[in-house]
Amino acid sequence: MLLPPAVTAYHGCGQATYESVTLHHEPMKESRNTYDWLGPGVYFWQDSEARAWRWANECMARGSIADAAVIKANIDLRNCLDLLQEQYREELKQAYQLMELEYQLVKKPLPLNISKLHCLDCAVISHLHQFRDRTGDSPYDTVRAIFQEGNPIFPGSCIMEKDHIQIAVRNTACIKVLSP
Repeated sequence: MLLPPAVTAYHGCGQATYESVTLHHEPMKESRNTYDWLGPGVYFWQDSEARAWRWANECMARGSIADAAVIKANIDLRNCLDLLQEQYREELKQAYQLMELEYQLVKKPLPLNISKLHCLDCAVISHLHQFRDRTGDSPYDTVRAIFQEGNPIFPGSCIMEKDHIQIAVRNTACIKVLSP
């Protein structure tokens, strides 16, 4: 299945970041935490401005930003590790198996996913990118996946209150800011 060349996505942030990106045209800064679900990148919610606002407001309530803002952008997905597609999930499974073997050889425990800290997912996706670099395969510019979050929307449901599609942009040239 062919991906659309671009999707509309939203990045929750503080007003200072919003202004530096939209008014001063500074590049967006990627997140590089060891627990970032889709590995290093600038994170967006695909087609969900409301979810980006909710996240920015949660950050403001925690005191990590002074005031909430959301950046709207088109994200180029032509070179995407699209985990909505089976072929890419297979590639990720193979990366996990290779990483697991490498960790066993050095007697090192694999990272773990614990609650909202996705250290294992981050490590496997980062390992896949490193493997592609070593083998000369072109790097993926973006990573996209479905994220299940929150409580069931009704008893017994597998649909959660905060389900969304998230995109991590590794190559900021793939971001075309549409705000303000």
